[in-house]
Amino acid sequence: MTKHFKKAAWCVALFSGLTLAEAQALNLDPGQYYELRPVTNPELAIDNSGTSDNSSTVGLGRAGTDAPSQAWTFLPVDAANNIYNIASPLTGRSFDNCGQPDEQIQVIQWATEMQNPNQMWTLTEVGDNEIIITSTGHNIQLGLQDAPQYGSPVYQM
Repeated sequence: MTKHFKKAAWCVALFSGLTLAEAQALNLDPGQYYELRPVTNPELAIDNSGTSDNSSTVGLGRAGTDAPSQAWTFLPVDAANNIYNIASPLTGRSFDNCGQPDEQIQVIQWATEMQNPNQMWTLTEVGDNEIIITSTGHNIQLGLQDAPQYGSPVYQM
């Protein structure tokens, strides 16, 4: 069976709330926790399942549960150019693309390394509280399989 993939826009919401006054115009606060939901499927949120293992995949969980595994911080690498490291305060791990320049690679988490190009993500605002997350080094966006559901992995598309 062929899998179909698509790039995704992500809704950025304050963790434990759905307003985002602090993050307007990508004025992200590295001390604030955020939840990332696919715009096309907002009942899901990016989740690391609470594991702190390096190389574990980042997937989708049920949104709105206040699960610590769905809280993310945006650590500025080059805030003037909207480049951030996206880290879990629960595990101390960050989104990582394994250095792969290819599409359809599952995003993993790895120990946070602020100067690691695999962990640098450019955020592009595309609507109210909506962003596109793109690998800075490879110019490939985060995305999902068609019809994502609970447990689906997050891909580099």
